[in-house]
Amino acid sequence: MQQETRRPGFVHILGGILLTPPVFVSKLTTCVGTQVTAGVAYAATFGVEGNYDGGTNGREIGEVARRSCTGPWWVRPSQVLRDYGE
Repeated sequence: MQQETRRPGFVHILGGILLTPPVFVSKLTTCVGTQVTAGVAYAATFGVEGNYDGGTNGREIGEVARRSCTGPWWVRPSQVLRDYGE
C-alpha cells in the first residue's frame, strides 16, 4: 500500500507563520537561560568529579547546555500538516 504525499496548503503555511513566533521566543528563552545557568553551575563545580569516566561535571553541564539550543527554531508548514492533519 503506497501512501500519498500531501503538500502543505494555505492553512498549514499560515499555521507555520502564526506558530513560529511563540516557538522562537520560548526556544530563545530556554537556550539563553540554560547557557547562563550552565555557566554558573560550571564555575561552582569546577574540578568536581562527574559521572563520566574520570571526567568532571563540566562535560555533563556542557551537554545539557548544548542540547537546550538544538532542534528547530521555527515551525515549518510540513510540521503543521504532519501534526494537525487537514
